[in-house]
Amino acid sequence: MKQIALVLTSLVVLARIGVASAQPAPAPAAPPPPAEPSPAPVTPPPAAAPAPEPPAAAPAPAAPVVVPPAAAAPSEAPTPPPTPKSLEVGSGGGSWTPAALLQFWIYASHQNMTPEGATVPVADEDTLNFRLRRAELRIKGDIVPKRVLFQVMIDPARALEVSSKKVPVNGGGGGSVTVSQPPSDTGPLTIMQDFFITFPSDYADFSVGQFKIPVSMEGYGSSSKTLFPERAAVSRYYGDRRDIGLKVEKKLGDHFGYVAELVNGSGQNKLDDDTEKDGALRLEGYLAGFTLAGVGYTTFGKREKSSRDRLEVDVKYDDHDAYVMAEYIHGWDTTGGGKAKEGNGTYVQAGYTLFGHLQPMFRMGNLEPVMHQKGDNFWTYEGGANWLFQKHEAKIGLAITHYAPTNPTPPKNPKKTEGIIAFQASF
Repeated sequence: MKQIALVLTSLVVLARIGVASAQPAPAPAAPPPPAEPSPAPVTPPPAAAPAPEPPAAAPAPAAPVVVPPAAAAPSEAPTPPPTPKSLEVGSGGGSWTPAALLQFWIYASHQNMTPEGATVPVADEDTLNFRLRRAELRIKGDIVPKRVLFQVMIDPARALEVSSKKVPVNGGGGGSVTVSQPPSDTGPLTIMQDFFITFPSDYADFSVGQFKIPVSMEGYGSSSKTLFPERAAVSRYYGDRRDIGLKVEKKLGDHFGYVAELVNGSGQNKLDDDTEKDGALRLEGYLAGFTLAGVGYTTFGKREKSSRDRLEVDVKYDDHDAYVMAEYIHGWDTTGGGKAKEGNGTYVQAGYTLFGHLQPMFRMGNLEPVMHQKGDNFWTYEGGANWLFQKHEAKIGLAITHYAPTNPTPPKNPKKTEGIIAFQASF
């Protein structure tokens, strides 16, 4: 019986070995339990041949790696298109651009009306005003791109209401009469400022219409970019004027520019009543922030009714936050063929921008409308500061000016001090 049990045990072990050879190595099998004796003899079955090893299976092809699509970015609001700087006009691709200059003043002045050495005091004059200084509205653009340009600018703030004033009567035994008159210190009352049509080319831009005469660098420049709220006395006296006529101008390269004009000589928005015309030539040179210019202005023709002649030299430096300008103008004016009145004036002004916003400034000037005439000469001393919110597009300025005549004789030549707080918005 022990032999039979041993044979059975061997067969079981061989069978297990055959199966194990066809499978990965399993954990070691637990030892077989001891065989129980058979009650009757059993004929052992023939030894089974070991099972053949199955052929090694070919490795299964790797499954393709499926990359999940990237998560879609959260939807964003579409970027709005940029605001156009100009609007299309005409049928040939023309355009026009709006612009505006708004200036509001708080103006105060004090005039000393008491003559020096007077025994009877005269009441001084004090003024406080809120004033709409400028409300310039402008459109400019081209009808035929780069071939036909235009510009129109009006200033409704000039259309001031008239007021009643007493005017002395001459030749009628004295006395006075009350009449309606516009303010005497506001310049032309017409709201039409600039009007011109321009035909540009490589070397000359030819314009017809109404525009500034090129006398005085400060007067010829934009009102929005002046250092002080008001221009210098000599600039206002000889320049800062408009006339109707023809103009040719161009900046050639980086170092030279010119302006030539032929105008009526009658002034802003006025027709001429003679054949004489005024001509002007301005030449400018530019180098490293400097501008150096010279101007000649004269009346052509018989000069019987009136004539105007000007000679000017000026210089400007505008760079590295510094701004310096100086002018000298000499003028001759005749009326009715009489002797010419000779006058002159000059000034120098300077400003410097600190921290990108604060701009202190100073100016000193002189004006003598009629030379060699006593009491017709005065000096100005001015100081102040600008706060530039966004350069000249938005700023507030404070300026104080003292007028000091060389021969103060009120009421014609009183000493005067004025202050201006100017608010400006432009685009």
